[in-house]
Amino acid sequence: MTGCDHSDVAEEVHALDPNQVESDREAAIAESLEYTPSPERFEYTGRIDDESAAWRHEATRGLRLTAEAEPEDDRMDVLTRDGRTFRQRVGTTVHYESRRSHIEGEPRPGFDLGVDTDREAKEQGFRQSVGTPDDRTIVTSASEQEVTVRLANTATSTGGICSASMISPRVFLTAAHCVTDGNGNWSTNLPQVVMPAVRGKTFSGDDTILDSDDTPFGARQIIRYIKPVPWDGGSGSGPTTARFDYALLVIGDLAPDATGPVQWDPTPASFATESCTDIVGDNVNVRGYPGPNNDCADAWPEDGDKCGGYAFTENAPVQQCFTDALLSCHDGSGGQSGGPLYKWNAATGERTVLGVIRGALGGNHFFHRIRPASYNVLCNVVTNPDNQSSYFDNVSC
Repeated sequence: MTGCDHSDVAEEVHALDPNQVESDREAAIAESLEYTPSPERFEYTGRIDDESAAWRHEATRGLRLTAEAEPEDDRMDVLTRDGRTFRQRVGTTVHYESRRSHIEGEPRPGFDLGVDTDREAKEQGFRQSVGTPDDRTIVTSASEQEVTVRLANTATSTGGICSASMISPRVFLTAAHCVTDGNGNWSTNLPQVVMPAVRGKTFSGDDTILDSDDTPFGARQIIRYIKPVPWDGGSGSGPTTARFDYALLVIGDLAPDATGPVQWDPTPASFATESCTDIVGDNVNVRGYPGPNNDCADAWPEDGDKCGGYAFTENAPVQQCFTDALLSCHDGSGGQSGGPLYKWNAATGERTVLGVIRGALGGNHFFHRIRPASYNVLCNVVTNPDNQSSYFDNVSC
């Protein structure tokens, strides 16, 4: 992905305990095997490795897309870690009057927009040129876990599949194309873990491999995947392809850990749906994990012009707003898909996600726009008791 042309903390971390990682993995898989969505709201549709079930899923998917069935995007497909699939029943949609999520018990502050500067300052003079201007800046602060995580296959993977944002202690928002194939079916290469604040530390000169101090919050196992029923892989062209390009990932219910080998004290971003008049022209932040071998101008000299596995961020205005999509001039590249477009409240430090990175369109980035229907889906998931935390403040809508 490319942007359009422009004219113009350090903290102590602990070694990652392999036994703890394996324990988390086993607990997450055990929970997944035991999990079944409410039969009043979801019907079992089989397993993804069951040919008859896969055929049934594919055969019914297209039939759902009728005028009578609108709004079909208020329903969800669920995939558990052990391969079982469920589909939300027609007529069980919940509608929410609120238009902004918030942590339970906390007020909903107004916005004081600005550049999200919550990152470790990088020494001046390291900025490099890689052709057309790239205004993304590197993120080296370990306090970024509430904004963006990398999606990967293993807890030690140096690469990534996509990016995502935490919207509740256990739920992460990403793009549907990050968990599906070109036809909208569940991918055979699903991300297995979310990795908060990867390389979220001041550069130490030892970043040629992904070691334990590069994963200050460890890797959290994904136990189920959720996407809109009508997502078909993004067929067609233009902003309408972003309509259903969002998905949700749920991790296990893990306790806080302030002293052990894996630190964990999540601070989710809120999410909201806003009118086009409230979005267009506003400066917003985009953040994500470009592929390590992609070009990033603000790279460490030791990485050459390569992104090196760090998160990158940029602040720029939203240029256009459509029914299903937002368009902006942010820079980006492969790996940032699924990352958030969000407003930052400079007074409170709150981040509110308004969109999900879809990809490039012409010389711009475009995003799934969180609109009332997709807002309802997000609310359904984060307020479902099966997806809530026993240890942290949960999210209300």
